[in-house]
Amino acid sequence: MKKFGLVMVIFTAISLISIPVFAQEDITNGGTVVLKGEPSSITPYTIKDVDGGNGRWDYGTRLTVTLKKKVWSNLDHNTKEHRSSSEIDGNYDNSGWVKARTTSKSSAVGPRNSVAYCNWDVK
Repeated sequence: MKKFGLVMVIFTAISLISIPVFAQEDITNGGTVVLKGEPSSITPYTIKDVDGGNGRWDYGTRLTVTLKKKVWSNLDHNTKEHRSSSEIDGNYDNSGWVKARTTSKSSAVGPRNSVAYCNWDVK
């Protein structure tokens, strides 16, 4: 019985720290990241400087209390109108266009094994 418990603990730990797959697009005018696999327990998952350092993009996934996967995409840009969006399992959220120096925020929730998409865009 001890071996079974140890195997379950190891399996759970590995599944929680599995590394998602990224697909980064053009990071000047907009970008997309595809997050596959179990959510990371690290929040925020990633913060990247975008658009020549004029913007900071915060995106990632995490588990909710109900063990669903939450995806988010937030962008703060100093000089341009911008937006962010996120999607998981057909659930889509778009921040809409916001003015410079305002954070655009989007998030969506879906099944924990679903592929999640994080996006940003500037005018």
